[in-house]
Amino acid sequence: RGCRKDKAAGRRRRMEIVIEIPDEIKHYSMDIQHFVEFMIHKLWIHRRKGHWEDININEAMEKLRGEITELESVLNYPTPEYPMERDRYFKECCKEAADVANYALIICSSLKRQHHQYEMDLARGTT
Repeated sequence: RGCRKDKAAGRRRRMEIVIEIPDEIKHYSMDIQHFVEFMIHKLWIHRRKGHWEDININEAMEKLRGEITELESVLNYPTPEYPMERDRYFKECCKEAADVANYALIICSSLKRQHHQYEMDLARGTT
């Protein structure tokens, strides 16, 4: 998940990210890992849609709202008239939650770039 194929070797290359988790919340570490894996999987699925650097904050917020609506729809989907297999329901909910988180990540990334640019402009005296 979340990798690209290495053409020479015919396999996907992987990168690991190490995250330090404070002892007070270490009991959530498997949940965090599981959720981040869903996020990476969804980013990988949409890898051909372009770079998130090209999305402005307003566009990302609009897409975030849409993803929240999709998550709400999936959460409310299983009804007596339209049941959904439990495993599929769980995965669909997690995928939609990951989409929500990914747009929050895109917004945070955009804000970080803007802040960095502001600091560079400030250092040059152009702000």
